[in-house]
Formats: sequence, C-alpha cells, structure tokens
Amino acid sequence: MTNAVITTRTYNSIQKDHANKCLLVSPSFLKKANRYGTKEAKALAKVMKEFPSYKIDTKVVKTKITYKNLTIEKMATWLYDNNKIAELKNLQSIIADAKNLNRNFYPIVKKWFLENYGEEFGGKKEEKFDLDAFIQKVAA
Repeated sequence: MTNAVITTRTYNSIQKDHANKCLLVSPSFLKKANRYGTKEAKALAKVMKEFPSYKIDTKVVKTKITYKNLTIEKMATWLYDNNKIAELKNLQSIIADAKNLNRNFYPIVKKWFLENYGEEFGGKKEEKFDLDAFIQKVAA
C-alpha cells in the first residue's frame, strides 16, 4: 500500500450528480481508482461513504472540433471558391487592422472566419496559393 496524499484536485475529479444520484468520474480516474491504495481509490472510497446510495458512473468525454492546419490561404481559397468576394475583402481588412494593432493576426482572423463560416466550412482542405497575388487579382 502506498502513502498517496489525497489532494483537493483529486476530490474535484469526482463530480456529484444529485439529480441522478451518481458520482461522475473520468475513465482514467476510474482506472486509477481500481488499483488498491492509490489516492484516487482512497478519495472515491471517502466520497462513497458520504453518499452510500449513489452509483459510480463515467463522464462522457466531449470531443472538441479543431481546425488543424487551417491557414489564411485556406480561408481565402474557401471564400473565393464559394463566391464570397466581399467577405474576401473583409478578410484582407481584418488582417490589415490586426497588423496595425501590432498583434498576431492569425487568432483574430481564425476567430472571425469560424464564427461566420465555421459550420459551412467544415474543415475542408484546400490548395495553397499566394494570398497577396490572389487579393490583387480579385481587386482588379
């Protein structure tokens, strides 16, 4: 048996669902709690003493939608391919405004793009191209 110290963080890993009378833990927490003597096992045993009629259940882990490798070029290509020329000019002005504020413009542009076109876009992969040349071609 180990001398594991039970911390507040360990207790915070156990959520109490009073409406359904169950203790919610993550799958990894439950795996650790299955080993006798671990701090997770001790914490779960202590909480189970406080709530003897509650059952133990695992949390449903939500997956986050990420847009890996989403570049400015992909955003611009998608806008052009979907006939959103006015929005393409907005993209250029947002980039210019962010650069004027001496800030990293990518997070600002990404947030704008995903707020406006995230559901439509759906993470489609597009070919790379020169953004400046493309903007000049469209503006002409």
